[in-house]
Amino acid sequence: MLSRGQSTAAVEAALAVIREREPAVRAWVLVDADGARTQAAQLDRAAAFERPGPLHGMTAAVKDLVDVAGLPTRCGSSTRDDAAPAANDADVVARIRVAGAAILGKTVTTEYAYFDPGPTRNPHDTARTPGGSSSGSAAAVAAGMADLAVATQTAASTVRPASYCGIAALVTSYGRWPTAGIQELSGALDTVGLMTRTVEQLVTVTAALYGVTVADLTRAPRIAVFDGSAFGGVEDGMRAALTLAVARARAAGARVSPLPCIDGLGDLSDVHSTLLAAGAHRALGHLLSAGDEPGHLLRALLTRGSAITATQEQDAARHAMTVRGALGAALDETGADVVLAPAATGPAPVGTATGNPDQSRCWHALGLPAVVVPGLTDVETGMPLGVQLLARPGADEAALTAAHWLARHLTADNVADRA
Repeated sequence: MLSRGQSTAAVEAALAVIREREPAVRAWVLVDADGARTQAAQLDRAAAFERPGPLHGMTAAVKDLVDVAGLPTRCGSSTRDDAAPAANDADVVARIRVAGAAILGKTVTTEYAYFDPGPTRNPHDTARTPGGSSSGSAAAVAAGMADLAVATQTAASTVRPASYCGIAALVTSYGRWPTAGIQELSGALDTVGLMTRTVEQLVTVTAALYGVTVADLTRAPRIAVFDGSAFGGVEDGMRAALTLAVARARAAGARVSPLPCIDGLGDLSDVHSTLLAAGAHRALGHLLSAGDEPGHLLRALLTRGSAITATQEQDAARHAMTVRGALGAALDETGADVVLAPAATGPAPVGTATGNPDQSRCWHALGLPAVVVPGLTDVETGMPLGVQLLARPGADEAALTAAHWLARHLTADNVADRA
């Protein structure tokens, strides 16, 4: 159960951790210490006279792609250096306030949520990337600087950094939660994400914000396992981590079977690339002629998007819809509730590049909900690894329930080569 302690104490504790760890981790664009203290004092005064919100005593970080009233949204880009403070909270931020958490500030994002990286480092090894694009959100939660963080995902922006940083995360089904107040990258793919240290915390937060609840945890889920090979394969450490997760699930009573072969699954990387580039050019193509140029990776994306025809985009969308239907049929065939899959190709790589997105973005092209379950470790590097549970579009509760169940059967000291 989450702490119901005073909001002021929680904020002061978080600010102390930020002072200690931020110089090395660099997760934050802006820490609004005064604003957080004011919020906390107001929340504590209200709690003295009425029942506090379900997230009272928690602190929150918000990706700098998401509006927080009174703070600028700069999207990790020099093209937004002069951005005015947002007039209103994004929908997800407003819900966090109502639920009683105190907002600490804005976290680093890659430029407009694409691949040009920011300065954030992985808290487990600062020589390594935290992943992206929700780099600062993942790092802040993993380093203990915030209890929860708002993220977004258009490709692998929540799932991959959660795996790299050893935390839990939820990506909603496409369109399930409003994206009002969030800078668009590609409207047909943009989704809201949430990050916490544990799946149990994630369950509490999603219930408080959106009423997403877990079902009966005494019933073991029915799981179809995907080994990642159709998306380019995974490294040995992730393969061992997945094997261990499968073994623990089966030992705890889950019915586990391989995901049947699905025609067109291996094409989803190209499908996603087409949809992303076309949508990004519609949303951000004006940056190609802006006075302050975007980073070279974003510029290349926008240039590529300008050349994609409507027919090519429609063909990609149709392919995704066909594969989504075939996945549903495969789950029906196996009787599975969810797919268990790698959350990344392996541990966080050394350097600034944010890592290979294919184990997440291919699924994301289908609009599926995904929940990252942490608690696994790559034996070669000692870095954290996560697996993900995916469900049919709209079945966010099924993914969250299965993840909560699986998390109870994985412990923090699991090492991937023990399977």
